[in-house]
This record gives sequence, C-alpha cells and structure tokens, in this order.
Amino acid sequence: MVMEPQALTDDLYVTHNKTSECINLIIQDLDEAIQDLPWKWTGDDKGHFSKATAMALKGRILLYIMPIHNLIRKIKRNAGKQLMPITRSLPDK
Repeated sequence: MVMEPQALTDDLYVTHNKTSECINLIIQDLDEAIQDLPWKWTGDDKGHFSKATAMALKGRILLYIMPIHNLIRKIKRNAGKQLMPITRSLPDK
C-alpha cells in the first residue's frame, strides 16, 4: 500500500498487500474518520460523509467482508482436508 505521496521519480511499482492488511487499513481509516466527522452536515457540505455514514460502512465491512475473507482463508488452509467430520450414517430405507 502506498501511504505517502510519491514523486514521478519514485519506483511506482509496488507489491500487492494481503487482503487482510487492506481491510485493516480501511477499518483504521474509518475509525479515524468516525472520530473527526460530524453527525450531520449543513449548508454546502450537505451530502458529505457523516459520522453515521462512516459507522455504517465500517459495520457493513465487518459484517460481510471479514467473515467471507476468514472463510476463504480457512478453506485455503484446509485444502484437500475434510472440513466437516461425518459422524452420522444415513438412515436405511
């Protein structure tokens, strides 16, 4: 992730970060925004991100993105292994 402004003379090709690092950075940015943003904008600023909007976005990321990311990571870690033990046999007909 590029966290500082780069000059045209800098090496602009950077390596990709892990998904978890990107998500953690987004959560960190939203936490900082929640601290600084007002609950409601007025006048010409109406329609900008508010504290409630940042909190809602953070909630959606934590609710939807993180569980999916963790599930994918678990599946990759257990590739080729039985994910759920089968302890019951099927009933006879």
